[in-house]
Amino acid sequence: MHLASYLFLTVFFAFAFAGETRLHRLPKRIYNGDLVSQGNAPYAVFLQSQLSSGSKTGGGVIISPKHILTAAHNVVDGNNKPLAASNVLIGYGSELKSKQLSVSGTKVTIHPNFFANGKRNTTFDIAVVEIQGFSSSVKTSQLKIYSGNLQPGQKLLTVGWGKAEPNAVLLDQLRSALMTVGNEKDCSAYISNYEPGNGPQVCSFAVSEQKTGPNQGDAGSAIVISQNGQLKLAGVTSFLTYFGNINSENTKVAHLDISAAYFIDFIASATGISTNNLSG
Repeated sequence: MHLASYLFLTVFFAFAFAGETRLHRLPKRIYNGDLVSQGNAPYAVFLQSQLSSGSKTGGGVIISPKHILTAAHNVVDGNNKPLAASNVLIGYGSELKSKQLSVSGTKVTIHPNFFANGKRNTTFDIAVVEIQGFSSSVKTSQLKIYSGNLQPGQKLLTVGWGKAEPNAVLLDQLRSALMTVGNEKDCSAYISNYEPGNGPQVCSFAVSEQKTGPNQGDAGSAIVISQNGQLKLAGVTSFLTYFGNINSENTKVAHLDISAAYFIDFIASATGISTNNLSG
């Protein structure tokens, strides 16, 4: 099945996570979702970052033959310092992690405002990882950046290898979840100074009533949209937020992603690729 058809599938999975009666923010995560079959997401990559205390995992998306777009918090250490590029390992070429080839980064560029005032500013949770290139022995592809305004109700697809449920092990096979762009009223409750359309953050909600969405290990993965029969990159996953108890049927979860179009000038500067070529 071509991946574009996933934009019209309903995703079902359980979401269970204890919460308190206040606004919560968690790393962006996918719970269960639909399995993505081999060859349907050649733009998706798996990131493993080596830290002094161990390692952490995330996702990324191919935007050129030598560049990966991801979340900034994937490529920093616990002291808010950028990781050495050689400590960022990219898995690519398969929807099954066990069959992927790997390549180390050669350069990491984090948005300069991510560390504003010495603290992480999640509005700028975006980074570019440069590599020497991909092997021609496997299939890879790059996504062009979606340049249109995102409208409430538009369908988005997120993919990732993150946990399927609380305490589950990381999945070997890529999964997807269907989301819908939120309206200004709903999104403003979760994001201060929310800018609808093409602001810095993309706000989306699960299509299913079962609170579907990304899980631990999915941050930095692609958020895609269908435009004229082609898949385009709307952004990368960042984190989710909610009020109250996540187990309540009435608790609404907002998924906050980073808009690729809003940061296209940063991406162009980091890659040396013109904005026209990035958006296609």
